[in-house]
Amino acid sequence: MPIDKERYPTNWNEISADIRFNRAANRCEGCKAPNGEIVYRRGHPGEWITYCSWVMLHYGQKAEWWPVRVVLTVHHRGVPRPDGTPGDRHDKMDCRPENLAALCQSCHWKADWDIHYEKAVIARRQKKIEAGQLLLFEVTP
Repeated sequence: MPIDKERYPTNWNEISADIRFNRAANRCEGCKAPNGEIVYRRGHPGEWITYCSWVMLHYGQKAEWWPVRVVLTVHHRGVPRPDGTPGDRHDKMDCRPENLAALCQSCHWKADWDIHYEKAVIARRQKKIEAGQLLLFEVTP
């Protein structure tokens, strides 16, 4: 998904590259998957194996693992600031090193799972309302 450049600092490309390539050494800081490589994943986010391991495990069997190219992204963790004020994952201008993590797409999704879940609940509810279904057990203001 393309990012909204307006929400990020002007030097975001340099910050992102430094976190992904220098600090994280081109590997996910969550599951250690190598950036740009094709690995095999299955249901649990962050779980992966190499092609050689996949062949050894599944030679002649139906595969439960699927190939995925690892894409390293930078996640805003939302850690508290040094003065004690709470952090915000949505504040893309907060580029303190301790607030950023280089994560593969699987670990990034896992880290933001609560946000994805909340948006899905809202979208399903809105779809039901638009379809004309009654809202039972819900008090409207």
